[in-house]
Amino acid sequence: EHSIAFRVVQAAGEFAEMQGLYISLARRDESSELRKLRFEARLLACVEQVRSRPEQARLNNLEDELAVAMSAAVPPDAILSADNALQRGRAVLQITSCATREALDRAVSAVQQSDVLEQDEIEELIRDTCAKQEQDARRADARQRLRSKVSWATKDSVDQLQRAIDTAREAGVEEKELAAAEATLEQM
Repeated sequence: EHSIAFRVVQAAGEFAEMQGLYISLARRDESSELRKLRFEARLLACVEQVRSRPEQARLNNLEDELAVAMSAAVPPDAILSADNALQRGRAVLQITSCATREALDRAVSAVQQSDVLEQDEIEELIRDTCAKQEQDARRADARQRLRSKVSWATKDSVDQLQRAIDTAREAGVEEKELAAAEATLEQM
């Protein structure tokens, strides 16, 4: 009952509508790919931060970005790389955050069992952590000696106080404490 012209126009309209849907779907696919790329870029940026300096906040951030990337269908190789960086970062932090030799021994044992780091990497981390522990102990000792010399300072002990200040400065005691000790020294 409809004329051929009407059917042609109707078919053309349906064709245009289908083309619109196709374009819309293509744009959605394109925006989905761009979204995946954005998530992948954010994930890789977090990986680089963790690799450059593993800190707890950076590990937490990487863990969050990894969860988002997995739900956004980021390519599996990027997710695997990020997961490896996360595991390595945790292992490094587990060793380097130890304050005592006993804690270090326990952390090293746990990291060796996890098989995340190579033995030479573990040995280097042990050396660095032990050196840091020794430096921290020297600083704490120098701080304690400085405080003691300041609290017992007299005109007769000026040389001892000056030596304590020099030792504390070499050990890396905070400037605020050094300034207070120097003020005490100047009052003598």
